Amino acid sequence: MSELRVAMRYAKALMSLAVERNALDAVNEDMTALEQLCEGSPELVAALKDPVLDAGQKEVVLNKILNGKVGDIIQAFIGLVVKKRRAGNLPAIAKAFRALYDEHLGIAEASVVTTAALTQDERADFIEAAKRITDAKQIRLVESVDESLIGGFLFRVGDQQVDNAVSSKLAQMRRNLVTR
Repeated sequence: MSELRVAMRYAKALMSLAVERNALDAVNEDMTALEQLCEGSPELVAALKDPVLDAGQKEVVLNKILNGKVGDIIQAFIGLVVKKRRAGNLPAIAKAFRALYDEHLGIAEASVVTTAALTQDERADFIEAAKRITDAKQIRLVESVDESLIGGFLFRVGDQQVDNAVSSKLAQMRRNLVTR
């Protein structure tokens, strides 16, 4: 079974449990912490995927790292995932859970790359544009600065992208001139 399908199945089960126990926000915080831990530690991800390490060893490692940092629900969930020999899927499960959580609350993510930090008015304009595109209740705007754009912006919401960067327009002009 593909990693995405496995991750989604476990994430849906965790989501159901979190809703049932009225602990959705706490579980989301714990899964976000787990996701960030995995993103910041490629060694941990490699250990989780290592077929030489048995489930017991992986559980000991995770317990040492996460002890006191996550709630009982996540502690038990991780124990189950490890026992089912799916520890290597934990980073993908955490991502899938965040996507389900966002969907449940009507949150969409949008990203914008500019040459300088956004002002409050510009930020509000991008959020409003993203709301029109997605019909989401809330927008999580991820901002980054890339001076190589020269000017303009890159704006992405879901699978839609607006490339209004000066560097992209110059590259397109260069391609057009070369092909003529």
